[in-house]
Amino acid sequence: MTDGDVSAAIETYFARFRLAVLASGAHVDDAMVADLRAHVVDRVGGTGSLADVTGVLAELGTPQALAIEVAAAGPPDDGTSRRTGIRSHGRLLGVPYDLRAPSSGREARRWWDPLDRHILVPKSWGIGWSVNVGALAVRTGAVRPDDEDVPFGAAPPRTVAATLAAPVAVLAAVATLAAVTWRRLPPTVPTRWSLSGEVADHGRRGSTVLGLLGLAAVPTAMAASVHARRSPALDRVAASAESLLLATTALSVLAQTVHTTRGRSGVWPLWLGRGASAALPFALLVAVSRVGRTAEQRRDLSTLSMNGPAA
Repeated sequence: MTDGDVSAAIETYFARFRLAVLASGAHVDDAMVADLRAHVVDRVGGTGSLADVTGVLAELGTPQALAIEVAAAGPPDDGTSRRTGIRSHGRLLGVPYDLRAPSSGREARRWWDPLDRHILVPKSWGIGWSVNVGALAVRTGAVRPDDEDVPFGAAPPRTVAATLAAPVAVLAAVATLAAVTWRRLPPTVPTRWSLSGEVADHGRRGSTVLGLLGLAAVPTAMAASVHARRSPALDRVAASAESLLLATTALSVLAQTVHTTRGRSGVWPLWLGRGASAALPFALLVAVSRVGRTAEQRRDLSTLSMNGPAA
């Protein structure tokens, strides 16, 4: 394989990347492309083969997937609107805010960034902080910050796609519980409880049940949309995890409502649900990360065996 073949593979990739960026409407300058190309060339080295180039480019993802990430990152400026002069993201009195259009890419990087040691990070949209599950996983020893070159990038496509089954299953459980118990629920149902289990607020049966169904269904549908767009693996897995959290929360509240209306005391369904809504997304993200790490190790061993030991 000649150097020309290697260079042609790199140039073809970035030509397709530029076309994908233009199609997405994102902004990219020559310096950004030059930096990315230099990264690839540096990783491949002066004696790299076409297989080496293919491996490095695979870590970046397809040109289309990389273009989506660039589009999600937004324009490379200080975040100030040219029309209003107001920054679209930053801090106000020490509290972070981000008023840019919601992006699955930004949301995913907030959810899972093991290289960032901060557990509390600015929200990808809105005011305040959200939890970086990646940092939490590192703190608990579930993963290491350098386990994967690209988060979930080496995980098998079937594994990434299968993560959507988790929130869909919980959504089905919410719908089933609502259908089975609907007729036995009174017109007014409890919606909020104190720590001791006393009912603190009530709501109408219809609006309460429909609201909980929406809490489970809407995020799951949005996650399905992220999967359907063939977004980067990180975006898809994070969307599945976030919708799983919200669907589990909806299921726990509905279960507590049914529990209370049957005259039973305690709020154990609610507390059990809160624990599950935290544990299940955490387990999902960690599991896919470990699958990705194993796949990367196998790929590296395969590459080493094909190239032979270094001289």
